[in-house]
Amino acid sequence: MRPAPRVGHGLRRLTAALVGLHLALLLAALPDYMVSNDSAFHVALARQYAEHGVYFWDTIHYAPAHRPNLQGPALHVAIGVLGRALGGTGDDYVRANALLAVAGWAAAVGTVAFFASRFGGDLAALLAVALFAGSMFASGSYRVNIPSGWMFVLTPWAIHFFLERRLLLSTVLTALACYTHLGGFATAPLGLVIAALLAGRLRDLAATAAGVSVLTAPYWIHFLRSLPWYVGRKGDTALMIDPFVHVSGVIGSPQRSARRAGMRS
Repeated sequence: MRPAPRVGHGLRRLTAALVGLHLALLLAALPDYMVSNDSAFHVALARQYAEHGVYFWDTIHYAPAHRPNLQGPALHVAIGVLGRALGGTGDDYVRANALLAVAGWAAAVGTVAFFASRFGGDLAALLAVALFAGSMFASGSYRVNIPSGWMFVLTPWAIHFFLERRLLLSTVLTALACYTHLGGFATAPLGLVIAALLAGRLRDLAATAAGVSVLTAPYWIHFLRSLPWYVGRKGDTALMIDPFVHVSGVIGSPQRSARRAGMRS
């Protein structure tokens, strides 16, 4: 029975080494300012918050101009505050985004390792970390600091603390998940509802829901007031940013029609 602890320690050291290797590469890449196409928009929004305090009306997104800004403001405010503290130039906001990207990646890895270890043991934690860190598409979203990534970090912790009956912390984390991304209004509250039903904690759910409703009121009221813009008035964004997709579709349509006609004949 004694080899088990040594195996566990070995797995934990291997997990730490794997995380350390990836983290070292991310830190080495910081001078290159890890960004993507989405990052340009999010960093631009962050600068608007830093320079104007609030930014409820979007003038830098695709048409129509002056539409309501329905992006979750939490990460943009964080980038704006850090960018301003670093100096307030354009490069400083990009640098702030890169630093928060590393923090987000570390938070995501820590979340994966914690819950995999808690429910599956040290081997599960190693495999989960390897799958996450080795997946360029999954971990790459955190590497460039996409806001929805923070929503997926905050949601499981909100559920965890809810089940631990630490309702105040669960309420704050759920509200932060909502403020990080509009989708947070679906993911985190839905997770709490499922947890409450399974654990029979409906009274705790009611208290948490009331707190989240109050804390997120500025955001969901702004969203409801802007609902016609969200569901109706939209620009042809895909057509504007990637016309070659439509060209390829036009070229491919006659070929698909011809194949279908041949199959029918």
